[in-house]
Amino acid sequence: MDRLVNGKSLESTIYLLVDNGSLEASATLNLRSVARIAGLLAGLEIHPVSLLHSSSVDPSLLDGEKAQVMQEFLSGDLGQSARKLQILPFFFGPSRALSEWLPEKLKIWRQGKQGREFCILDPLHRSGDDRLSIALAELCLESIRGNDLKDPFLALVDHGTPVREVHEVREEIGGLLKERMSGRISGFSTCSMERRVGAEYDFNEPLLENLLKEKKSGCHEMLVAQLFLSPGRHAGEGGDLEQICTAFTDDSSVTGSLVPRLWGHILWCWRFSWKGFAMDHATRQKNRAYSRRSDRLAGGRNRKCRESIFTRWGRR
Repeated sequence: MDRLVNGKSLESTIYLLVDNGSLEASATLNLRSVARIAGLLAGLEIHPVSLLHSSSVDPSLLDGEKAQVMQEFLSGDLGQSARKLQILPFFFGPSRALSEWLPEKLKIWRQGKQGREFCILDPLHRSGDDRLSIALAELCLESIRGNDLKDPFLALVDHGTPVREVHEVREEIGGLLKERMSGRISGFSTCSMERRVGAEYDFNEPLLENLLKEKKSGCHEMLVAQLFLSPGRHAGEGGDLEQICTAFTDDSSVTGSLVPRLWGHILWCWRFSWKGFAMDHATRQKNRAYSRRSDRLAGGRNRKCRESIFTRWGRR
């Protein structure tokens, strides 16, 4: 039962799917799509919220609905009425946004009313988890077949980071991907799209642009896998990654392929729908009703979507 605080009801747990935010509409639309499908799979209503930036996007590019950022959500009606917030990070690793910025904002929100709680769940990757590498390997193999490549050099690129722990996530995923692609590639390297200046950030090396230049003389097939979850200025159509790779393939003797982004819909839903949340009986009943209602509205397509995803990835 919801609690009464100062005469007002505090709603049960509210679930938020959170990304860093972007000035590109495509990133917000992607976050909304992932939140919707994740909610259908888990039987939860999940709200897409960005930490920063996205509220500046023209709502006309977002189906007429303004993007929500964290501060606006916390001060809005739903945020003010929530008893507990469960934060589902749409991040690969423990960025400072998750470890520093977000907790500070949530602590201020918690102090606003007695009885409030929040929980920031794990990002997508944890040490020893091979599921991201499995998804990446499938995308790479599809690109090899689709582009009729023989033995390409494979590069796994992320944005680049000032946080070593986030970098280590890329390195672990990269090591697992290299193992899975053994026998199908001529070589492998992780790399960054960009980096900060300073020797303390040298762990981001090599940069993708420099790696491609280095390989251009002795490599005729190149495959670039993207460790990105959403489209935008970097990973979207015509973005930085595409421009860097296009410059590499301007020589007709070189064949290159930019592997599609990880499809966050399947990846994220598969990750947390089986991990489960601590919910009381009333909340579980409410979530089941939401899932059934969503299925009816979609004419049964959601149930089929869940079945196909579970068949593909297996229940862990």
